[in-house]
Amino acid sequence: MKEKPETPDSVLVQQALAGNQDAFEALVSRYKQSLLGLIYRYLGEYHEAHDVLQQVWLQLYLSLATLRPNTHIKPWLFTVARSRSLDVLPRRKNWQSIVTCNKQYRVRSWRYLTRTARSFCSTMVSN
Repeated sequence: MKEKPETPDSVLVQQALAGNQDAFEALVSRYKQSLLGLIYRYLGEYHEAHDVLQQVWLQLYLSLATLRPNTHIKPWLFTVARSRSLDVLPRRKNWQSIVTCNKQYRVRSWRYLTRTARSFCSTMVSN
């Protein structure tokens, strides 16, 4: 049995523009993993990457009416994802600080912050 051919992005964009929610969801489903991977590589933080991905989908939704009919949506999405990721980086503090028991711990990211906190807690339990 032959598989149904995948609907081209340009058709999905036109259908989404006409109000077809399933078409927009098909675009999201098609690109969400690869976009999330790209954004995560820039930011290194899972939740922040998901926030930026939501901004990308919002920008697509708001831009549907202004996209040129023959716009290739994949490069457009990846360009927006890259731009949004780079926008987040300067706003981010390079160091996060936690102060516990009069000691200050400085860490580069929330990932390291949680590791530092776990390390601190394990030393407190063993003392």
